[in-house]
Parts: sequence; structure tokens; C-alpha cells
Amino acid sequence: MDVVPLGPGFTAELRGVTLADVASDDAAYAAARTAFEEHSVLVLRGQEVTDEVQLAFSRRFGPPEVTKVGSQTCLRTARRGLARQAREFLCLARLRAFA
Repeated sequence: MDVVPLGPGFTAELRGVTLADVASDDAAYAAARTAFEEHSVLVLRGQEVTDEVQLAFSRRFGPPEVTKVGSQTCLRTARRGLARQAREFLCLARLRAFA
């Protein structure tokens, strides 16, 4: 995996690794985590992102948080009692829509 800084201060592109690699491989996760700690924002271009891969990748960095702040969709979903995984994905999907 190559870590390519994209500007001064923060942000780096990870090349030669996929979201699925980071989600399933301890060495890939360790390298991505180190890059995240150094650069704060990571860019992984051209990814095939399924719901499962997105959640698995996110969970490597810690449990996804379902929040009431700033997301009425997440709040409505939580009130309907849908599965926790579905609630997590809805909240993450809202973030992905703005990327």
C-alpha cells in the first residue's frame, strides 16, 4: 500500500488497497490506521462499495454511532425499531451522499 499526501497539513490517498482489504486484513488495517492518525482524512479511489464492505470497514475503526443530532432519517429509523445494522448503514449512507 502506498500513502500519497494530497496537500499540506492533512489528507492522503491510499493506493494499492481496497476498503475490503482494510476490513478483513490486520496488516492492511494497521497501515490504514497509521495513515489515518497521521493525515486525518483518507481517500480511496475507485472502490466497489457494498453495504457490507462499508460497515465492515467502518467497524475496524470503532463501532458506528447512531446519533440523533443532524439526521432526522436516522432518528426516524431508530424509532421504527429496524435492525441496528440497517440504522448504522442509513447514517453512514447520509455521510457518503455528501462526499
